[in-house]
Amino acid sequence: MSEAKGPTASLHRQIDAMRALAWLWVAFMYVGVAVCTGMLGSRAAGAQPLEEIHDSGQSVPIAPYVSYLVAGPGQPGVMEGLAFPLRSRLSAGVFDLPGVEATVFPARWLVQPMFVLGTDRRSIQWLRFNREALRAQGAWGVVLDAPNARFFKLLQLEAEGIALAPNQSAWFEERLLQAGVNVYPVLIQTDGTVRQILNSQPNLQRLMQTQSGGTP
Repeated sequence: MSEAKGPTASLHRQIDAMRALAWLWVAFMYVGVAVCTGMLGSRAAGAQPLEEIHDSGQSVPIAPYVSYLVAGPGQPGVMEGLAFPLRSRLSAGVFDLPGVEATVFPARWLVQPMFVLGTDRRSIQWLRFNREALRAQGAWGVVLDAPNARFFKLLQLEAEGIALAPNQSAWFEERLLQAGVNVYPVLIQTDGTVRQILNSQPNLQRLMQTQSGGTP
């Protein structure tokens, strides 16, 4: 068969180039997932948390993005290599007090809001009150504290489809503490600022001030 010439040949070359780019993209995605999975798997058998190599000052936590690797509430396990309990230097408490302001990240570095919480009663009540507002904003959740997989699964059920991921980075907690945020649950907005009361909800504010921690 003779080789196509003219416009037909040019079209064939463009199609071949597009196919090659598509295969390169697929290969890149597979490598990326393999690297992430390998890094997360290093937590197994008492391995140390992920090590920070370099922080440019413009870093954001990876936890929301690895939520794709977290099993759903109806699936066995949580995430390969994840070790429980999850422990945090933060604790369940009230953040929105008069005169309290905090900025965790510079504006523009978060493309979606993210919230942090534990599996305690205060966190679960906060999630129930704010679930639809969080969903409307496209927010992701980072779980800082969970005693075991069962508690994590219960929190997933309360989230009703909102993505949750376990915190695997001491760096992220350090950013929160440096910003003066030593309690959860809170929402980190895309401008980097932190809020606990998302709307004018006096009932929720009273609940946050009186609700004790503990098991769900």
